[in-house]
Amino acid sequence: MHHIQFGEMIETMDLKNPRIRLMISFLVLAFMLLYTFYTKRQVTRFIPTKDVVYVSPTGGAVKVHRKTYDTVTFSQALSSVKPGEVIYLFQGVYQGQWDVEFLASEDKPVSITSDEKAFISNPEGPCLSINRSKWISVDYLQFKNCKTAVKVNQSKNILFSSVAFSGEQTQVAFLLEGEQTQNIVIEKNNWKPEEVSKSESLPQVQTLSRQNFLIADQILGDLVVRKNLVHNVATSILLIADGLMSPEKGTKNIQIYENAFYDSVEGFLKVANGCYNLWVYNNTFVNAPRWFHFEDIQGGFFYFFGNKGTNRTKYKQGGSVFSFHHARRRPTHPIYIFNNSFIFGRKYFDLQPSTKLLRHYNNLLSSNSQSPELLQPSSYDSTFQMDYDLTDFEIPSALKNKGLWQNSAHEKAFTFKNIDDVDLLLSSNSVAKDKGISLKLAGWESEYYGQAPDIGAYEGGQEFKGPPFQRK
Repeated sequence: MHHIQFGEMIETMDLKNPRIRLMISFLVLAFMLLYTFYTKRQVTRFIPTKDVVYVSPTGGAVKVHRKTYDTVTFSQALSSVKPGEVIYLFQGVYQGQWDVEFLASEDKPVSITSDEKAFISNPEGPCLSINRSKWISVDYLQFKNCKTAVKVNQSKNILFSSVAFSGEQTQVAFLLEGEQTQNIVIEKNNWKPEEVSKSESLPQVQTLSRQNFLIADQILGDLVVRKNLVHNVATSILLIADGLMSPEKGTKNIQIYENAFYDSVEGFLKVANGCYNLWVYNNTFVNAPRWFHFEDIQGGFFYFFGNKGTNRTKYKQGGSVFSFHHARRRPTHPIYIFNNSFIFGRKYFDLQPSTKLLRHYNNLLSSNSQSPELLQPSSYDSTFQMDYDLTDFEIPSALKNKGLWQNSAHEKAFTFKNIDDVDLLLSSNSVAKDKGISLKLAGWESEYYGQAPDIGAYEGGQEFKGPPFQRK
């Protein structure tokens, strides 16, 4: 078979034909437009032009798209920026610690952004240190090999969005400190270091272990963590409260929702000493030996709902989903766990005696183990309320004899839509359909499509929507 080459095709064309010439002109113009668009996309995102301070690693003139910009160094920009201005970083590596300390306002915030090819690096300490500041947004920066990428101390109204973290030397993406630190939003960020550093055990209270996505250490609160993608860390989120302070006065009003956490070698969430009004909902969790660990905590009003989780590979048989360990302090307010879908290893609850005030309803629980442990009878407390769940294993009679799980259902084998994508929706004829209980929490009541709520993280085939966040 003879294949006509491009050159042969041109030779056979009648170039004197107006239609042929018009077609060739159109193709050339289309190619030029596509090439220009592609190269612009490769070089930079949109460059702001109003109230902007342009920055390059060494300062001076920078030429982009045939336009020349006068730039200053990053330190010069940080020392001279005014409320309402944008600090725009052009492509390059910004090595060292960059200190931010200024007070903007809600109507004139300060923004720090980049062309998505600006890298900040500092293996010896924090890369971006925000201290005693207000109304700052940071987006589209890249942090690589930072001991601590972002440190926030005694600051309020700070937004981090579309920030990327990488490098095996990066230990902490976000470190929040200070009893006045409040109103922090961490959204749409991406963490994927090249290597996981596994420490020997869970970090002790006040000890910062390697490779945490977020540590909030004795902050005031009002923290929102949403729509982040986190891979390969030790502990995804670590919340540490001041154990001597009333829980209502610190580490309060925390929202963690619509995130995806993969491969946390020590756990997805650890709360130490205390927390007040914690909401964890509509997240995806994949692979951790201990999912949610509460160490010697006081406080309460915790809400876990609409979450999906599964353990694969080496964690299939081990660990626990909820663990509560106590020394001096106990939860003083209810802990609500409802409408979640979890595929766990051997143990679900790991409770030390005297854990109280657990409320557990409408959860779909599947175990990878041949001998799953839902709850040790010795951990039972009369304040527990646990019922209307669906399991693929038998609930021990020793638990039912204590009044727990009286109306829960059992299905021998679950068929999920797509476990690999953590789509844990069951078939339409599953026992989970219309077998839950309607819940009422602080003015909210379950919404459902059938005769009763479905069990698990879905309602009527859609992701479960729980109560709206309420600040306390």
